[in-house]
Amino acid sequence: MPAAQAQDANNSGHQKGHEAHDMQMTDRCALPMGEGVINALDVKNAKLNLTHKPIEALQWDEMTMDFKVEKIVDLAAFYEGENVHFMLRPAKEESWSIAMMCSLEIDDGAHEACMKAMSEEQARIAAETDESCAGVAPDPGHHAHH
Repeated sequence: MPAAQAQDANNSGHQKGHEAHDMQMTDRCALPMGEGVINALDVKNAKLNLTHKPIEALQWDEMTMDFKVEKIVDLAAFYEGENVHFMLRPAKEESWSIAMMCSLEIDDGAHEACMKAMSEEQARIAAETDESCAGVAPDPGHHAHH
């Protein structure tokens, strides 16, 4: 992303140091989040296929992938072609599963409420087990297996 790199180059070294420190403090146990378009839904088997934008936290380029979806997500509320925000969580049998998902095609208030719930779920998952931190933090380019 040349534009992002150019923007980084314009930041002062002092400010950049603060940003890196703040990121380490706030994102230490953060679960990766992404944005994409749903291509196919399998409500019965709790799976979906989506094309997501690049996910920097995992060093993933834009791609189309299948994901298992956790029970908290009501897949029946979504449709093929819908733009969504989603949060990933390391899974034992799969590389990652979708832990939460919010439509980008609902009114701002509903989207904001969904994103707040996603943030709260992220905090709950991080507090639930230290593994959620260990599974994501060390090397986001590799799948977490325990």
